[in-house]
Parts: sequence; structure tokens; C-alpha cells
Amino acid sequence: MTGFTGGLGGQVALVTGAARGIGRGIVVALAEQGADIVLNDLRPEPDADEVTVAVRALGRAAASSSARTSASPLRCHGSLPRPRDLSAVSTS
Repeated sequence: MTGFTGGLGGQVALVTGAARGIGRGIVVALAEQGADIVLNDLRPEPDADEVTVAVRALGRAAASSSARTSASPLRCHGSLPRPRDLSAVSTS
């Protein structure tokens, strides 16, 4: 993330479309800035597994989920259970 000077340590990012393409790039950029990541994609495997490994290699927590999200950020057509490997990360 060129020009970004703040750190994201202690933050958790939920990235949709995270297994491939732009979403994957966003995941890596956020993890490089210190964010822990929850990856969401309609078809997460095996691509999401590879991205999860890349995030963990950067020393960040990562988990993946598969849920359909609508165009509205306030609605979700699936459930995003709290991933076990992010249970110690504060979301407040």
C-alpha cells in the first residue's frame, strides 16, 4: 500500500472475494500492515487456503469462510462464525 503510513496492528479485516485477484492482493496488503484477516469467498478452496498460508507467513492470524454477501453491507446471506484461530483477537 504505497503512501500508507499507519499500522493496522490489533485490527481485524473481513475481505470478501479474498481468494483470488484483487481481493487476494488486498488481503496481503492489509496483512503486511499488521491486520489479522478473515477471508470470505463463495468458492474458497483451494485458493483461500493458499492465501491463508501467505497471511500466516507474515505473522498474522487468518481464517477463511464461505458466505454469500449481498450488495448491501448490512445484509449477509450466510453465517460468518467466529473462526477459532482468531478467537483471541479483539473485535471491539
